Amino acid sequence: MPLLDEIIGWAGGLRPWQQEALRRIFARAELTQDDIETILRMVREQEREDATTGGARPFTLDDVPGAGSGATVRLVGVSGLDQVNGFPSGRAFDLAPEGMTIFFGHNGAGKSGYARVFKNACNARHRVEVLPDAFGAATPARLPSADFAILVDGTPET
Repeated sequence: MPLLDEIIGWAGGLRPWQQEALRRIFARAELTQDDIETILRMVREQEREDATTGGARPFTLDDVPGAGSGATVRLVGVSGLDQVNGFPSGRAFDLAPEGMTIFFGHNGAGKSGYARVFKNACNARHRVEVLPDAFGAATPARLPSADFAILVDGTPET
């Protein structure tokens, strides 16, 4: 998790109230009013001239949900797309197991459709509904679906 390690290292240089804000942002999709008031109280206390950091604790890997599993999971392919946008049923594609895969194409080529599938599968904070084929509706109606190929610590799984 090199990127996460970089974030943890960067967070170590933040003020305690900023680390607390980061901890709360990682914990939930949206801050509650109580979260905001707590952070504002910390700002007022810690930004005074005679301020002390008190019992503030640093932001660590333990504050990141799901980071402690230890397994390296990589998405390496998508197959069996069904009722996703106007894609032909059964469409499949591979993703680079190392580095980055880039989707590009003209407007209307389907980039956003793939993004919606990934957002719903990967627990993104801001999800949008995966849209079925608007012009060739299945009879009987089926929910959009896809199969994912992953590597867990280098071992293939689906």
